[in-house]
Amino acid sequence: QNSISGEAVGKGKPIKIYNLNEAKKRHKFPLQIEEYGLVSMLCMPMKLKEERLGVLTIYTKESHDFQKSEIEFKIAKSSVYCAKKDRLS
Repeated sequence: QNSISGEAVGKGKPIKIYNLNEAKKRHKFPLQIEEYGLVSMLCMPMKLKEERLGVLTIYTKESHDFQKSEIEFKIAKSSVYCAKKDRLS
């Protein structure tokens, strides 16, 4: 079983999952997902230019279909964070 974060970093693009219970059959997840009642997730690589610096994972407690505009906004915000972090290093 592969982790979603590893897949997002490997592919270099966001992965969204509407129903984590269904996805458990194909991927491994942290135990806290069930403990906290998390239902949906968005996992996206954090990049500076083409360098992958890590992943940003967002969970929801209600079913949520992350829309393209939401994902693009979160990518833009994470890019700003990565650029600021790079300048401070």
